[in-house]
Amino acid sequence: MAASGKPREAFSFFAKRMSENMPVFVQRTGAGDAERYAGILVGNIKDQTLVIGELERVHLEPGEKIVVRMALGNHIVGFETAVTKVVENPILYLVNFPVSIETVNLRKVERVHAFFPADVQLARQTGETQDVMLLKTRVMDISAGGCGFRSKTRLSSNQELAISFSLPGDRRVQSVRGIVLESQAAGPTFHNRVKFIQDPANMAILQEVAQWVTESIAFGATAD
Repeated sequence: MAASGKPREAFSFFAKRMSENMPVFVQRTGAGDAERYAGILVGNIKDQTLVIGELERVHLEPGEKIVVRMALGNHIVGFETAVTKVVENPILYLVNFPVSIETVNLRKVERVHAFFPADVQLARQTGETQDVMLLKTRVMDISAGGCGFRSKTRLSSNQELAISFSLPGDRRVQSVRGIVLESQAAGPTFHNRVKFIQDPANMAILQEVAQWVTESIAFGATAD
């Protein structure tokens, strides 16, 4: 992840927020395990130890190195740490408080022009029932905070949707929730601006999009 702002200021700001209960994703770095496991940051102990609980489908051992990621406001925050103790019944993991924090500011990341297929699902009210409408489209530009795509009809502002796509060079289909900011006429179609919703379910794909955008910008600069 790309660090944003001055390191000391960023660390101080986010460290103060880590006493709050919040969803997190944990990745084991020393076991060749690329999967991210959902859990809860329960709180901290004397600003030296963080407590993580309710991890799904994984059991960590003392000494294991992990990466913890969470959403704080407009940022995705990540840091490396290690498990110091495992408490049983319920299982809680005590981990070292981070000495440095990396952040991605979702409002400031750059946008990359793109042209790849996507499926958009959104709810449509028909009389007294609500149907799900599927749009076949292409993403025209994307950043870690949102994207743009075209549609044949105007979409409603503030309408929630789910957009599924594969990042160029990646065969996996990713799905991320978003909200329509605006839908403006562009010739015979409408150009829609979508802001990705920053909730735990979106964190993993938002991180991958941020990395892909960063690498695309770097590649473009090198090619020039």
